[in-house]
Amino acid sequence: MRIPEKDIDEMVSIFKIKIDGVNEGFSMGKELKVYPVKSLSSPGVESYIFDAPEARGLACFPHIVGDTFIALNRKLSKKTAKAIINIAGLEEWIGYVVHVHVLRAGSGYMMSEALKHELGRIADIYIRPLYLKNRKKIEITYADFSQIPRGAGLAVIIPDTVATGFTLTKVLHRLAEEAHKVGSWIDTLIVYGFIADYGLERVSKEAKKLNISFTYFFALEDVAALAGNFYDMVLYGPDVSQESFKPLGAITHYNILKECINYYVPGLDQPGDWSNRQPKLFNGETWEKVNLLKHLTKSRKTVEVILKRYSTYPWFKRWHKRICKAQIKALKALEERF
Repeated sequence: MRIPEKDIDEMVSIFKIKIDGVNEGFSMGKELKVYPVKSLSSPGVESYIFDAPEARGLACFPHIVGDTFIALNRKLSKKTAKAIINIAGLEEWIGYVVHVHVLRAGSGYMMSEALKHELGRIADIYIRPLYLKNRKKIEITYADFSQIPRGAGLAVIIPDTVATGFTLTKVLHRLAEEAHKVGSWIDTLIVYGFIADYGLERVSKEAKKLNISFTYFFALEDVAALAGNFYDMVLYGPDVSQESFKPLGAITHYNILKECINYYVPGLDQPGDWSNRQPKLFNGETWEKVNLLKHLTKSRKTVEVILKRYSTYPWFKRWHKRICKAQIKALKALEERF
């Protein structure tokens, strides 16, 4: 059952989903549409939204974990890598393309593998930023910059989940320092993954401070609205982290919303716990096996809270209830397996 357009329009109005700042999309390859985000583009900065069935699955179905999660990211990155290379002109940067693995989660986007398939050899850099217990400071606990090309401008691509942008700005500063040591500099920056509006603005400003000539953002499905806990990245819905009702609405195209709204639980964090959706994680020294149950259980409990707390609200439709129940059922089935 498809959601009626009058209901979609109601959600746009109530949650202030920002559809006006996104241009019409264009196709780049099979089942990949690219939407320029004019409201987040300026001299030296271009923002785009990628829409593909695989990205919709990752955003709307928290029960996609483990090997299925990696396979979906791999399939998606094969499409998006070609588009990124084309839009950012990476063919001109062969030999100077640097892929940054933000450990532990960033590698799950599978972009390094896809870029190597298209461009041949690229430089792989590894860095692990870690929040201290008070979450007020980030420390770099592991780094390997041995592959940085020397004496040249670099095109740097960082696949990561960007909520506040604090982690990414820390990574950028460290990378700029290490590049400077070998006579290189960041000329072009490319950020790919689930990206929130708050984080995009922060990274964009920081890139300018670092004299990065050009910055590209490639967000999956939307530029998400960031919840009050500075973690959840929402397409649309209530801010579940707040006691009082606070509507959240992402920046996206109406056509994308029209697809995602059929499956998405309003208010749910789209990337979820990206680390804990992967079967294993590289920490800089060894591979760690992941407890997939952590993400699954947390997601199910959040959907249950959304269903219980908001089902009596006038905006909450019967189809919202159906979506919530379907997601709970799928998550429970996976929980029993793990």
